[in-house]
Amino acid sequence: MEDPNAALAEMLKQRYREQTGQRVSFLKWAKKVPEPKAGKLDFDRFPFQLELYSQAGAMDSEAVIKKSTQLGISAFLLRFALYHADTRRQTALYVFPKRKQMYDFADARIKAAIMASPYLAGRIPPQSVGNKGLKQIGLGWLYARGSESKDDLDSVDADVLVLDEYDTLNQENIPDAERRISGSQHPMIRRVGVPSLPGYGIDLLYEKTDQRRWTVKCGACGERQYLTLRGNVDVEAATLHCTQQL
Repeated sequence: MEDPNAALAEMLKQRYREQTGQRVSFLKWAKKVPEPKAGKLDFDRFPFQLELYSQAGAMDSEAVIKKSTQLGISAFLLRFALYHADTRRQTALYVFPKRKQMYDFADARIKAAIMASPYLAGRIPPQSVGNKGLKQIGLGWLYARGSESKDDLDSVDADVLVLDEYDTLNQENIPDAERRISGSQHPMIRRVGVPSLPGYGIDLLYEKTDQRRWTVKCGACGERQYLTLRGNVDVEAATLHCTQQL
């Protein structure tokens, strides 16, 4: 049986941290939110994610992530949005290309993450609002919206904005979404997506950044390189090679 005095002490500590601005780091917080299917975050499998989960990764005002699929980036984005809602009392707006995608994400990822995490479940106030498009976490809020409706976007005054699958968003409505954080004292935005065309969308935005890339060290020659289809993949043999071997 849980010690009621211990529970009360923890509640008072949490209240003190919120009142004095002492907040848990993003990485430590994220480890309290396991993946519903896979369990705890796996940085051995995805070592490049450690930079994303660093405090700088959590607090930088802007970031552009050009990615491929199945790299755990949506899991990072969800935790990024929830972290700021929970620990900083902020309002996060997560934008998807379509409302239908948002509904699926709300059930398969947001609801599932809350159910898999006793910590998150305990941060939802009793009788709070909790539907597919809006959830209260701690003293903050998470909105999920589709990009096809200006009205849905204009109804939110946010501090944190996530634009997921950037190239397939309704491009005409992206400026409306970005204006939703213009009134925040500490606005933050994450633009993320799989590139579709060179010089367009997420690819164009990435070219305007410091263009960080994850490199892999070759076990044979020691050369550090970032993997590319042309430089590292033998399509016919379906194998990976060092750039020095092709």
